[in-house]
Amino acid sequence: MIETAKMSTRGQIIIPKTIREHMQAEEGTIFTMCLVDKKTLMIRIMDQDDIIKKFNEIRNRIKGNLTDEEINEEIQACRREKRKS
Repeated sequence: MIETAKMSTRGQIIIPKTIREHMQAEEGTIFTMCLVDKKTLMIRIMDQDDIIKKFNEIRNRIKGNLTDEEINEEIQACRREKRKS
């Protein structure tokens, strides 16, 4: 499905109705965005339940305060796991 949208002077883009309906996106839906390269933007509906689940999984593995190195290790582990799926 391909649609077009024009950005306003305030940087706003309206997601076409056919796309919103297909995604089942309603008013208040939160999206995450990732810049792939200078001409490609990926937009995805944010799955809040999935984010909470991931944070809880990380929190359950961690005891006490984390060092910067431990934080970076957790980030890398999550990225590796995400690439597998």
